[in-house]
Amino acid sequence: MRSSISKRGQTAVPAALRKKYNLGPNTKLEWIDYRGLIVALPVEGDPIKAIRGLTKGEGLHGRLMEARRLERGRDRRIKARTNRRRAS
Repeated sequence: MRSSISKRGQTAVPAALRKKYNLGPNTKLEWIDYRGLIVALPVEGDPIKAIRGLTKGEGLHGRLMEARRLERGRDRRIKARTNRRRAS
């Protein structure tokens, strides 16, 4: 499905998506730039609920812990190299 953007920056949500997601004339959309994608989410009464779980299943905590572990290893290697140079 495609839509175009007008000179004023307006676009239309295709009818099939409006029907599928029950989007009416007063429905608000939240636009999110996420990893190079533009995501439009319907905003409920509470906008936090509308985006809740967006990154669920991404394993962000595990990736953060792994990055920190690798960084600590690099720091140890750099420190050891510096200590060897000083001792020489």
